[in-house]
Amino acid sequence: IDGVTKWVEIKGKVSRDREGHPQRIVGFLTDISEIKHAQIALKNSEEQFKLFMKNLPAGAFIKDQDHNIIFSNRYLNDFFGVDTLVGRNVKELLPPEDYASLVDKSELIMQHGMYTCEEKLIDKEGHEKYFQTHRFLIRKDGKSLIAGIFADITDQKLTQNKLNILAHYDLLTNLPNRALFQDTLMRKISKAKRNKTRFALMFIDLDNFKMINDTLGHDYGDLLLQEVAKRLTSILREEDLVARLGGDEFTVILDDIKDTAYPSIVAQKLIDTLSQPVKLRDEMGYIGASVGIAVFPDDADNREDLIKNADMAMYSAKTGGKNIYRYFTEDMNADAKERLELSNDLRSAINNNQLRLYYQPIIDTRTNTLYGCEALVRWEHPKYGIVTPDNFIKLAEEGGFMAKIGKWIIQQACAQLRIMESLGLSVRIAINISSKQLTQNHLEHTLKTIIKETAVNPRLLELEVTESFLMENVKQVEIALSNLQKIGINTAIDDFGTGYSSLARLKKLPISKLKIDKSFIDDIPDDTDDMQIASTIIALAKQLGLSVVAEGVETKEQVDFLKEQGCHLMQGYYFSEAIAQEEFN
Repeated sequence: IDGVTKWVEIKGKVSRDREGHPQRIVGFLTDISEIKHAQIALKNSEEQFKLFMKNLPAGAFIKDQDHNIIFSNRYLNDFFGVDTLVGRNVKELLPPEDYASLVDKSELIMQHGMYTCEEKLIDKEGHEKYFQTHRFLIRKDGKSLIAGIFADITDQKLTQNKLNILAHYDLLTNLPNRALFQDTLMRKISKAKRNKTRFALMFIDLDNFKMINDTLGHDYGDLLLQEVAKRLTSILREEDLVARLGGDEFTVILDDIKDTAYPSIVAQKLIDTLSQPVKLRDEMGYIGASVGIAVFPDDADNREDLIKNADMAMYSAKTGGKNIYRYFTEDMNADAKERLELSNDLRSAINNNQLRLYYQPIIDTRTNTLYGCEALVRWEHPKYGIVTPDNFIKLAEEGGFMAKIGKWIIQQACAQLRIMESLGLSVRIAINISSKQLTQNHLEHTLKTIIKETAVNPRLLELEVTESFLMENVKQVEIALSNLQKIGINTAIDDFGTGYSSLARLKKLPISKLKIDKSFIDDIPDDTDDMQIASTIIALAKQLGLSVVAEGVETKEQVDFLKEQGCHLMQGYYFSEAIAQEEFN
């Protein structure tokens, strides 16, 4: 019709006479063009699908309910090193435990229609590969079959594992770091509460480590810390945990202790083992260990108190002669009276006008001009004299009046900014913010209010937060810093290089500056390791588009080296010590 080809179905019937001879044919022609075109399209579609599956850069298969493979693509065949997997049973390809797991997954697929998970397979060369697998139920010719796609995520998995190691393990000793220790301790507490069991927490501080580090150098100190880590690990059970908190401080969790004497036995064994001489290249190192022990739930029923009590017991061992262990006791308050006195006095320190702000200049060495300064709070105690933040900030946090002190510091710093702005000086002031301040909801409101009252430029105000706290509380900190950034306040990471930063975490944080910790500057130019670390931090800051400040600069050689590396902002005794507010003005 009109020259168009049609597909037809012909059905006919022969009409015969009485003798059976054919007389005529009666038939029907039915137009089946649409059906035929659909069949052709389906055939083409199936061929295209097969071609797609054949060249898919991922594994693909279809198997029946008995796990016999009825389709496998080229990728999967090549992975197992065969021409085809069709006709083989999955049981032939997997270890018994993996096959048992596969059977369980297949049952879930039959119930729910699909299943997605990560799996590890061994390729034809014996290499472990990781896959993201998607299995789903299909029906063909009335039968239920299981199809699946295997996407190789080995590179992603390895990268993820490396980042996890950077985030949770100490790179020097390969021990769990502070963050992983904190997480593990929380899990141990939950488990002990659930099972009504006990465990012991030990704090270990090395005796005489600083002497070796200062005398022989950081290289030898690092070797010593590595040896300590090996010795501690070697004498503990598999279910126990040893972690490095930082510096020469380690912690041990003894899981599920049934014998009350067991922590004492382990503690003495630790002390004896660490007291053995350590061969450090061509030198011999001699150290000891002070060990504090707190038992859950006997000495505390929460993480913070357990850590505090173990730390207090360790301090008691340290001050009690070193190289010994001590259990926490309720009357173990060697400094408790003084701490209590300080805590009580600190409540009224602001009202009694005992707090003072000192300012240490930050110099731009390209122009030898004042770039900014760091505000440092001091407490002029009527009995104990000048008390530094190290000795009262923790008391303020524990006592619940850090917010009051923090607000006073911000008010004083902004007032100082106002004075300098009135003199035509565009000088930044950096304020140290404690961990509790940063995560308290009212910090942002406090800053907004004070900035409005003093009418200062918020971009000249900078908050400094320690690296260790940032890395332990990334999510919470990221939110807090983002909110501060919105009102124009910049943030710097203080003591950079002493914590456990990973690049992945660092890039997420809205920060503007890194401050190289003084410990990496002290031995320049004598210590090549410190020079390399400082250079690396400076280069890292540049790559991330951040400013960098060197702290604790005391010699011209250090100034020259840092300038050569591209660090021009510096503070330290070479330029000026911290100056009282009156003198600074």
